[in-house]
Amino acid sequence: MAPHAPRTAVVLLLAAVVGVRIAASEPLWDTATAVSRDPGSALASALDGWTTQGTLGSPTADGIRTVPLSAVYLLGQAVGLSSHLVQVGLRSLVLVLAVAGALRLVRRAAPVGPSQAEDGSPSWIPWLAAALFGCGAVLVAAVAHRPMDGLAAALGPWVLAPLIGRSWGWGGAARSALWLGPVGFADPMWALAVLLVGVAAAAPRRRAEIAQGLRWLLLAGMSSAWWLGAAAWEHAHAVDLSE
Repeated sequence: MAPHAPRTAVVLLLAAVVGVRIAASEPLWDTATAVSRDPGSALASALDGWTTQGTLGSPTADGIRTVPLSAVYLLGQAVGLSSHLVQVGLRSLVLVLAVAGALRLVRRAAPVGPSQAEDGSPSWIPWLAAALFGCGAVLVAAVAHRPMDGLAAALGPWVLAPLIGRSWGWGGAARSALWLGPVGFADPMWALAVLLVGVAAAAPRRRAEIAQGLRWLLLAGMSSAWWLGAAAWEHAHAVDLSE
């Protein structure tokens, strides 16, 4: 067992418990209610939003964004789980993912080894920081309101962690950019915020870093292309109801 495994287990368990507590006190949100009734049909009609039918004349890509949610509920039904239990698992998973990513980011930014408490033992600061991020007010509120938005925030540290240090190559760029694909299942504003944070982290500080910054930008663009295109299409075809 790794020397820090018990601490990691404690904070991950805390995140899971918070997720269970949220799910126990919050009803299914509107999208989940619709999807959970018939997730198979929701998957089959995921592309229907690309027409103007049933959207008051305003095209939407929300059907595509609910694909992972529909798949989770379909899997839950297949193994006999209720919608409420699926909700518990989903919200807990998002918070656990957030804490694990934050811990990875903090430990890469400030390795645990040199961080010592007064008695010489390793400091709890990385684990406390990860717990505060994953179980803090912003992420908990996002998960309670719409878990897929919480997922985007939870994936932020996973996007940033490989970019810590200024000597990452194609591998580091790919490990970071890969997470920008599932970020798009959230509301476009959440997804765009995570993308912009990644751009800021990957931006070159000196001439020697331009090539690696361009590598990341290329891979990030490929990973984000599907949801950037969907959001642009929605904006271009949106109906202005104020007129």
